[in-house]
Amino acid sequence: MEKYRLLFVDDEPNVLQGLKRMLFKMKDQWDMQFASGGKEALEILEKSRIQVIITDMLMPGMNGLELLKEVCSSYPKVFRVVLSGHSEHGMLVEAAKLAHQFLTKPCNADTVVETIEQALKFRQILHNEEAKRIVSRISMLPTMPVTFQRISDEMANPDYSVAAIARIVAEDSSMSANILKLVNSSFFGLINRITSPEKAIALLGADTIKSFIVNEHIFTEIKTGQIKYFNLDLLRNHTLLAARLSKTISKLIGQSKQYTDMSSIAGLLHDIGKVVLITNFNKTYKVVVEEARAQNKSIWEMEKEIIGTSHAEVGAYLLSLWGFDEEVIQAVHLHHCPNLSVDEGTSVLTSVYLGNVLEHRLVKLNENYAVRPLDDIYVGRMNLTGKMAEIENTCRKICMEVYGE
Repeated sequence: MEKYRLLFVDDEPNVLQGLKRMLFKMKDQWDMQFASGGKEALEILEKSRIQVIITDMLMPGMNGLELLKEVCSSYPKVFRVVLSGHSEHGMLVEAAKLAHQFLTKPCNADTVVETIEQALKFRQILHNEEAKRIVSRISMLPTMPVTFQRISDEMANPDYSVAAIARIVAEDSSMSANILKLVNSSFFGLINRITSPEKAIALLGADTIKSFIVNEHIFTEIKTGQIKYFNLDLLRNHTLLAARLSKTISKLIGQSKQYTDMSSIAGLLHDIGKVVLITNFNKTYKVVVEEARAQNKSIWEMEKEIIGTSHAEVGAYLLSLWGFDEEVIQAVHLHHCPNLSVDEGTSVLTSVYLGNVLEHRLVKLNENYAVRPLDDIYVGRMNLTGKMAEIENTCRKICMEVYGE
C-alpha cells in the first residue's frame, strides 16, 4: 500500500524534532518530510507529490499565510492544515480563507493523526477517478467559517462553557441574528421563543449551532443574483425541514441522543454540495436542472450523468475536510443510496435518508421534479417496514405545521 505523503513546516527546530518523535508510530503509513521555512517547503512541494501540508503561522521570511497562498495557487489539491500557537483574530480570519483545518499548539499525537486521517478519507468518498477530477476543478471550495473554528477550539477544552461559546457567536452579530431567526422559525417547532445565543446553545447543543453556522456560511457566500434557474430559498427551507424530520425520525426509531443530534446536523447539511456545484459549474448546473425537469429525473441522477459526480459526494468531501463526525459524513454521502452502507442496524444515515425522502414526498413544491421511491430493501434491512406508517404520519403532521394544510 502506497504511503500518504505529508510535509510539516515550522521554523523552530525543537518543534520539528518533537513532531518527528511524536509521529514516529506513523512511519509505516506516512512518508513525512520536514521543512524549516516557507522557501524550503516550496522546494519540497516542487519535487514531491505532497498530499498534506501542516504549517506554523509565524515564521521569518515567508510566513504561514504567504506559504498557504502559494500552495493554494500552485498545488490546489494539497490538503492544508495550520498548526500554530498564534491565535490573533486578524490572522485567523485570513488563514480561514486558505486552510482546511486548524490545530492549536500544544497538540498531542492522537489529535494530529485523527485530523489528518479524517482529511485523507475523502479519497474513499470520491470513489472514482472522474469524481476526483471534477472536485479538483472546484476553484471556490468554501473555507471554514472563522466562528466555526473558534467554537471548535473552545470545545476542545474539556471544561468549555455554554457562556464562552455564546460570547463567540455574539461577536458575529450577523451570524448571531441569523441563528436566532432560524431557531425561532417554524422549521424547528420550538414552543418558547429563544432570545439569545446562549439559550439557543443550551437548548440545541454547540454541535448543532456549528452546523447552523456552516449552513448559513455556505448559503450567504453564493451570489444569488447569478442564479436565476434555481430557487436557493426553497433549497434552504428543504434542508431546515429535513433536519427537523431527521431528528424526529431518529427519536421515533429509538436512537441515542448522540445519533439524534447528528441526524439533525446531517439533515441540515445534506445538500450543501449543491451550492458548491452551482457556484463552480453555474452554466452546467443550469443544464442539470433543465434536464431533470424535462426527463422527470432527480437532480442527483442528472448531476452524475452530466457533471460526473453528485452533490452528495461533494458535500461529504467538504465536511470531511472540516472534520465532521464520520456518521454525519456517511449520511451526507449516501443519503440517496443508503443500501451502499454496510451498517447492520440503523444509523444517522437511516434518519437522514428517510427525512430527505419524506420531505420531498410530502412537500413537493415543483411538479417537474421526480421523487425517488422509498428504498424498501434498505427499510426492510433496517427492520423498519412495520414502523413506516407511524414515521410518515408524524412527518406529515410536521410538514403541515410548517407549511399549513
